[in-house]
Amino acid sequence: SIEDLLGNILDPNMAINPGFVAYQIGTRDGESHVGLLGQDAPDQVTLVQAAGQRIRIARKDVVQLESSGLSLMPEGLEAGRRPKDLRDLIAFIQTAR
Repeated sequence: SIEDLLGNILDPNMAINPGFVAYQIGTRDGESHVGLLGQDAPDQVTLVQAAGQRIRIARKDVVQLESSGLSLMPEGLEAGRRPKDLRDLIAFIQTAR
């Protein structure tokens, strides 16, 4: 519904589908990656990032794997936008289904 879409835009962490919770992985070489948990297998972990980019990390290289408990959708998306802009965004989302 329009109300649900607007609510999720204004407060993306209000109700998060478990499949859209952000995870952070820290690796032995000091790198940090954030994305959706695509696969958590015994030998590797896969994060899905923007545009479907997949990052596969060998389990032996993972030193930290934790859920942020937050949505990947950024907060403050409405900041600096006019009500008409939000209406147009919601209309676009509804027609893209």
